[in-house]
Amino acid sequence: MPFAKSGFHALPEKKKWLWRVWFTIALGVAACLLFLANCFKSHTPEPPSTHPQESSLVNALPIPKGVPTISLPELDKLIHEDFVLVTDIQKLPESVKVSFCNIEKCNFVGVKFDMVNPGETMSTDYIIPDVPNKQLRFAALNHHSAIVFYKLGGYADQFCVTAFDFREHTSWGASLKVFHVDTLDQLRTAISGRQFTQFSRGDRG
Repeated sequence: MPFAKSGFHALPEKKKWLWRVWFTIALGVAACLLFLANCFKSHTPEPPSTHPQESSLVNALPIPKGVPTISLPELDKLIHEDFVLVTDIQKLPESVKVSFCNIEKCNFVGVKFDMVNPGETMSTDYIIPDVPNKQLRFAALNHHSAIVFYKLGGYADQFCVTAFDFREHTSWGASLKVFHVDTLDQLRTAISGRQFTQFSRGDRG
C-alpha cells in the first residue's frame, strides 16, 4: 500500500513544520514585547524623590538675615509647586533650619532650631522650662524652595508660615487668620485668599 505508506511518513513532517512556524512566531512576539518594554522604560520619567535628604536643599546655602521679601505674585507661584512633605524636624535639611533661624526668632530655649514635632508638648502662655514655643505642623520641600508651617505658642496661639526661595535668596512670613489648616492644599487656599497678616521686618528676628 504505497499511498498509505506515503501518508504515514508525511504526517510527522507537517507537525515538525507547524512546530517550527509557531516557535518562530513565538520568538518574534517575545522579541517585540521585550523591545516595547525597553522603549517604555527608557521614556518613562523617574519619579520625584520622596526622601527629603535627597533634595538639593541639603547642599543649599542658608538664607541670611535682611534678604528681600518674596512678592505676593511670586509667592502664589511658589506655593503651587510640587513638594515633599516632612513632619519630623530631624528630617529637615540644615539649610532650612538655619534659614528659618536667620529670618525668624529661634532663641526661645537657646538652641538653633527650637521647635518640636507635631503632637509634642510645646510652651504656650504657660512656659515649660527648656521646651520650645513652636510646634511643626509640616514642612514642604522641593529642590529650590521650602515652606515651614508651624504653631507659635503664646497667650493666644498662632499658626504661622515661613517660605524660602533658595534660588532668589528671598523669604516671606505671616500668621494665618484661619485655624483649620491641616494640609498643604488648605494652606495654599488660605494664602491665595490672603487670609494672613504678613510679618513686617520688626516682627522677625
